[in-house]
Amino acid sequence: MWWRWQQADGRLHAYDRTVTVPAPDRSFPALCGVQVTPADDDFHLGGWPRPTCWTCDREIRVREGFRPEQIPPLPGEDPSAPEGPDRARTRACPAPRRSGPRRPGPR
Repeated sequence: MWWRWQQADGRLHAYDRTVTVPAPDRSFPALCGVQVTPADDDFHLGGWPRPTCWTCDREIRVREGFRPEQIPPLPGEDPSAPEGPDRARTRACPAPRRSGPRRPGPR
């Protein structure tokens, strides 16, 4: 597998492990095209991972040769795509770094 996932800047981003070695406070190019910087606590195991960067997820599917029906549209690309935690427009990158406690979203 040429790619790996890493928490950074409030999302779970994918990167090309053949050219990138993530480290705390050192930015790296995520597959979504955004330069992200993981913090020290992004390397600690335990708890829930950050929300997935769906742009990174889609890029992996495209590069791995998934069939078109296995590649969901990015948030905001397809008005018929269902809204919700996995397809919400707020899940698209670039993602700002969160500070402070997490607040529950609208239900």
